[in-house]
Amino acid sequence: MRFILSLLLCAFTMSVFAQLPVNNIYVFDMEVSSIRDIYRFTKPKLINGNNLNSYNNQPRFIKGQLYISSQRDGKQTDIYRFNINRRMQQQITRTDKSEYSPTLMPDGQHISVVRVSTDGFDNQQLWRIPLNGGEATLMLKDIAGIGYHEWVNESMVGLFIVAEQEGDPHVLYLVNTETDEVREVRSDIGRCLRVNPDGKLTFVHKSELEGWYIKSVNPKNFSIRPIIKALPDSEDFAWTSDGTLYMAKGSKLYKFKSSLDNDWREIADFSNYGIKNIQRIAISNNKIALVDTRE
Repeated sequence: MRFILSLLLCAFTMSVFAQLPVNNIYVFDMEVSSIRDIYRFTKPKLINGNNLNSYNNQPRFIKGQLYISSQRDGKQTDIYRFNINRRMQQQITRTDKSEYSPTLMPDGQHISVVRVSTDGFDNQQLWRIPLNGGEATLMLKDIAGIGYHEWVNESMVGLFIVAEQEGDPHVLYLVNTETDEVREVRSDIGRCLRVNPDGKLTFVHKSELEGWYIKSVNPKNFSIRPIIKALPDSEDFAWTSDGTLYMAKGSKLYKFKSSLDNDWREIADFSNYGIKNIQRIAISNNKIALVDTRE
């Protein structure tokens, strides 16, 4: 895998995290009536009330708690964990580097994060950290330039590799961590990588000919299939275990379930909460986290 590192040395100064936006994270209780396919969103909570006008992003529900990447000192970002019901937060990482994209690993005992150094060395690489915090371990030591990632199964991880030069496409790779096999899947991809209930890795393909489409790749044979055209200029999405896909545009949330819908269907408008630009989405059981980003 070392050849990838040599190709991506130039990407270190082009981190996808170079300019951090200002954003807030809201969590709602999410109720779905299976009979009428009606949605209710209640009990709104502003998660980062003690860190306004700064970077609070990349929420993931992990074992009933919400993990985010947050910048608190105007310098690096760290991973924080929130117990929503108890209204408690805990800082998980505390380093002079920046950590992003907290993701539960298949072993259920660790999270993986993308760590970005400040000195330009070992930049944008994948690290493993115990769930409750502790010593971090470098993974995939020969691969750098990682923007985002998603575990497909115990031995395979999907990587969003940052473009080598500005204007070049970002590329999706699948890496087998047991055999070190690296497979290039598709270029011109969006930042969101998620595994659907069928065990396939899904992503947005930003095709100049087709437009933006959410597609899936089968980790067994690497075949790619389209799912649905993405909402205009939107690249973040989330799945629930029943096969429903969620995406947002502006203040509005949409859903698509192939067995019920022919296209995206609007299910909520959060403008009454001051939410105007929903980007990232995370869903777990009966809760949904929305990231409202200021342009």
